Amino acid sequence: MSKLTLAQKLMYSSGYLGIMLINTSLMWAMYFYAPPGGSLKPLLPIKLFALAMLGGRIFDALTDSLIGHWSDRTRSRWGRRVPFIVFASLPLFISFVLIWMPPSKEVSILNFVWAAGIISLFFFFFTCVIVPYLALLPEIAEGSRERINLSALQGLFSIVGLGIGMIGSSFLIGWKGFRWMSVIVGLVALISFYLPVIAVREKSRGGRREDLVGGRESPALKLKEALVETFKNKPFLSFIAGSLFFWFGFYTILANAPYLVTEVMGRDLSEVGKILGVSLLVAVIFFPFMRKSLT
Repeated sequence: MSKLTLAQKLMYSSGYLGIMLINTSLMWAMYFYAPPGGSLKPLLPIKLFALAMLGGRIFDALTDSLIGHWSDRTRSRWGRRVPFIVFASLPLFISFVLIWMPPSKEVSILNFVWAAGIISLFFFFFTCVIVPYLALLPEIAEGSRERINLSALQGLFSIVGLGIGMIGSSFLIGWKGFRWMSVIVGLVALISFYLPVIAVREKSRGGRREDLVGGRESPALKLKEALVETFKNKPFLSFIAGSLFFWFGFYTILANAPYLVTEVMGRDLSEVGKILGVSLLVAVIFFPFMRKSLT
């Protein structure tokens, strides 16, 4: 395995910009469908939208392992991860844009069916991109130090994606509205998803599975066996539990931020990005300390 150049590291890590950008911008969906009042008309009761989002998240959780297993067993001249990123990125962009194009301009059961279906599709294609993308890291990096460096670069790009998602999406909504925001944000994310594919060359795998670390042959586990082995891994379970609580709290704050700013603080919708930007600034200040602790 040849060592990655700085350009390759940056292009691979930039994929995280799109991941965080498109996921963070999704925070506006609840406000779009169930606004508290003002110039926006309600499209769904907030409980029904929450149900649609919950269904999408559950579908996402169920498909994560399936896509990961499918990716592990894929054999192609492009490798086993790259094809997923290539073919799922465009449908991901399209499904993200369609979230903001409900069939009715008033409260309707059609909007609920639309939101539930499109959000589930969005999370499915999101999984098809993000799971193989993250699985590429240990396969293209040479040694633990390079993997840590790549992870740190991903963290840097995730902060950039957060910044654009929090501040940029707010600006775009005030400038052109929700639909144009989705198109512009989606295109930026789409470009960032294709950059890793251009930057790295995954090994083409034939009829055998190779160990990720030593390159040794090892038998491929069936999905049920893989799940059993995974849930026997106590450190992994601890990590998943911590990660679950973190992301639950993080996205709860994001989804409610537009309501807190407009209804509780009495500020204009355009102020949401500025106020969230303060929290992002704190993350930027402490990012070098996180990088130092990893090394």
